[in-house]
Amino acid sequence: MPTTTLKQAKILTPADLETMRYPVPQSWLDVAGILKGNKKVNALAYQKQIRKGWGKRLSKLERLVK
Repeated sequence: MPTTTLKQAKILTPADLETMRYPVPQSWLDVAGILKGNKKVNALAYQKQIRKGWGKRLSKLERLVK
């Protein structure tokens, strides 16, 4: 039976962010504020925003398929 190895999460420093190939996603910035406690989140508004994004993505995929 094969065993799986768990990868450790890497903690990024501000210097690491400058050398990243791609910009940091907005979701990372949002989560950082939530975890730090500086940001209060309205759960229902956030859920509505995420679901709206799903709908947009679905419509884009449907257009690509056609």
